[in-house]
Amino acid sequence: MIRIDIATLFTNMCENVIKESIIGRAIKAGHIEIYCHDIRNYTEDKHRRVDDKPYGGGTGMVMQAQPIYDCICDIKKQAGDVPVFYMSPKGRPLTQDKVKQLASLPGFIILCGHYEGVDERVLEELCAEEISIGDYVLTGGELPALVLSDAVARLQQGVLPNEEAYSIESHYNGLLEHPQYTRPEVWRERPVPEVLLTGDHSVIEKWQQEQALSVTARKRPDMLYKYLSEQREFDEYVCYKAYYKGKTADVAILCHSLLRKRVYTNREEKDVKKITDMIFKTAGFVQSDIKILPFYSKNQRGIVFEWYNALIKILQNHDINYEIIYKNGLNKGENEQKDVIFEQIP
Repeated sequence: MIRIDIATLFTNMCENVIKESIIGRAIKAGHIEIYCHDIRNYTEDKHRRVDDKPYGGGTGMVMQAQPIYDCICDIKKQAGDVPVFYMSPKGRPLTQDKVKQLASLPGFIILCGHYEGVDERVLEELCAEEISIGDYVLTGGELPALVLSDAVARLQQGVLPNEEAYSIESHYNGLLEHPQYTRPEVWRERPVPEVLLTGDHSVIEKWQQEQALSVTARKRPDMLYKYLSEQREFDEYVCYKAYYKGKTADVAILCHSLLRKRVYTNREEKDVKKITDMIFKTAGFVQSDIKILPFYSKNQRGIVFEWYNALIKILQNHDINYEIIYKNGLNKGENEQKDVIFEQIP
């Protein structure tokens, strides 16, 4: 059973959330432990202040080191020498892989900052690892701490009915989850896909896997690339193919050619010019000379994929179809496509 301790200035805010829904029931059932600790209880100031003006000037206030340090030291007397995580927009982004890593720990402490942050010295003293839930700024670390606690807690044994309840969800296995449906069978003239009504579990499972690939390719092509790259049979070559008004072209070629058609926003136009120039230079080809769609090798695609991913997002903005094709065992002089493992994305 994992133990999570949250050091915060707003214990009521955290406790009101963790007492609700699945996590609240899991705490009552003894599957997890989550405790909230008021940093203000550890201040040595008679007015219970825990912050002060920043050295060097600037607006806002900074949380002082002493109350934070004493609070976390006291927590460690109860929880043991567990790691400390500080919720901060400067931290590494939280991913499902990181959640699974933390879920395997016996416990950890989450520090919630507030105001303009905390004194850097206490983070260094506590060897705190910074974690971010996104590239934006909130008024405090409580909401991110609750996000992290919820994500970790739901992976604990007994919290959800069984492992399948979370193992098929988005991100857990590297893909986004397939679409879900419930009653009524027809809503606003939109029927549930017929395959889900067949009762054939093998057919349904195949459909769900295909849908997961399709959803991931459409919404997060970067995730699809990573997922397929980790499958041994798809570790050789990749091609980025686009469709526009009956024509087929490499994604970079198409995006570049559309510059003359004024389909982009001003920002997109600048991005397309910059990205396609880098791709043409790195790939070593001149766009006007391309007769056959280029396949990038395993080494090359690591360099160009982020660029293609950015172009794909622009294509999505304009409802232009594309597909990512993976091939294995391409021989020199061999131009035909084989081992196409992904269909055209609508």
